[in-house]
Amino acid sequence: MIAISTLLSKNPKYSLVIPAYNEAERISGILSELDDEDLEYIFVCDGTDSTSEIITSHFQGQEHHIQCLIFSERKGKGGGIIAGFNATHTPFIGFIDADQSVSLKTIKKLFEDLEQALESNPDIGAFIGSRYVKDSNIEKPQPISRRIMSRCFNMATRVLFGLSYHDTQCGAKVCTKKAFDSISQDLTSTGFEFDVELIWRLEQAGYKVHEIGIEWTDTEGSHLSFSTPLNMFWGLIKLKWNAL
Repeated sequence: MIAISTLLSKNPKYSLVIPAYNEAERISGILSELDDEDLEYIFVCDGTDSTSEIITSHFQGQEHHIQCLIFSERKGKGGGIIAGFNATHTPFIGFIDADQSVSLKTIKKLFEDLEQALESNPDIGAFIGSRYVKDSNIEKPQPISRRIMSRCFNMATRVLFGLSYHDTQCGAKVCTKKAFDSISQDLTSTGFEFDVELIWRLEQAGYKVHEIGIEWTDTEGSHLSFSTPLNMFWGLIKLKWNAL
C-alpha cells in the first residue's frame, strides 16, 4: 500500500472514506466539492486506471485533510472501507460512494445528527442513510431492475440476520470510531455485502443503529456487473454460515 497524505494544522471532526475503484471518469466531480475543514477525506484506490493520479494531482500544492490510500490489489468495497476506517483519526467515521449519489452536504448532516444524538443516548453506534423511509428525498430513482434487486436483497437480510432496516445498501453510513473498533476484528466481508455485516456486528455488540431518510440521486457509470447480485447473495450465505 502507498499512502499519500496532506494535512492541515486544524484537527477535523469527522473522517469520510470514499472507495474509488476505477473512478477516473467521475472522480473530478466530488473532488471539486471537498472544501469542508471539519472533514478528513480518505480515498481508497485499488483499481487499474488513473484515479489515484487524478486525486493527488488535484490537491498538489493545496492544504486539505486528505489521505489517498493506493493498493496494487483489488480490496473490494468492504475491504476498501475497512482499510480507510483503519486509517482514520477522528471519533466519527463514515463512507459514501464516489459517484455523488449522496452529496457531501448530506453526509455532513448525518455526522452532525449522530454526534448530537450521542449526547442523550451513548448506546448509539451508527446512523445509516435510507432511500426507503418517509423522510427520504429521491431526486432520480434507480432503474426498476435495480430497485427489485435491492428489495430482494433486503428481504434476504431480514430472513438471514433478522435486520429490520428498509435499506442496508445505501452508500451513506456514519458511525463512531469506538463502535467500529469494537467489531473491526470480527469483520470478514470484503464485497458489497459489507454493509450488512457492519450493521449486524454493531447490533450484536449492543449498539443502536438508526435508519435516517436522506437525499439521493441515481448516477450513471455503476461498477455493478451481471454477477454482482449473485456474489452479494453468496456473500450473505457465507457470512451466516460462518456465524453459526
